[in-house]
Amino acid sequence: MGDTASKSAGHAFIDLLDGVNDQAAILSFNTVVTTQQPMTTSKNLLHAAVNAMTPSGATAVWDGAYQGILEMLQNG
Repeated sequence: MGDTASKSAGHAFIDLLDGVNDQAAILSFNTVVTTQQPMTTSKNLLHAAVNAMTPSGATAVWDGAYQGILEMLQNG
């Protein structure tokens, strides 16, 4: 999936959130996992984090999934 398609998918998911009770976080991963935006109900912050992401390196997908679970458990 290309950068544009990935960002479009992220924005589409964010648009489905109610902006009040629904929370999400934005994490990026290549060889390391980075929390771009901690758990929040703010759609503006989530969209901004998606927009700021740039593709690079390999993909540590399992590390990304694990960090996402930790973010949700600790802050969700």
